[in-house]
Amino acid sequence: MRVKRKTGVTVLPKGMYKIEKHVPLPATIGNGFHALRKYPWYEMEKGDSFFVPKKPPSYVKNAATKVMKEHKDKKFVFQSEAAGTRCWRTE
Repeated sequence: MRVKRKTGVTVLPKGMYKIEKHVPLPATIGNGFHALRKYPWYEMEKGDSFFVPKKPPSYVKNAATKVMKEHKDKKFVFQSEAAGTRCWRTE
């Protein structure tokens, strides 16, 4: 349930979300785009691969696009498998 104040600002009721302290931020790069750290782009060496269950190749490729633009030396290929997508680093 939302509450609208006289100022026109809509606020959520107190206690709707639990505030947690001392939770470390995930490592991010650039603008903090989540997929940059969701997948192991920066830890991979040439010939390494990883599997993403239940996602089509286009989903994983879109996530890799920013990495490949920023790091011209990193190239990836993607292959659909029965239960998801496999990604290899080729360069």
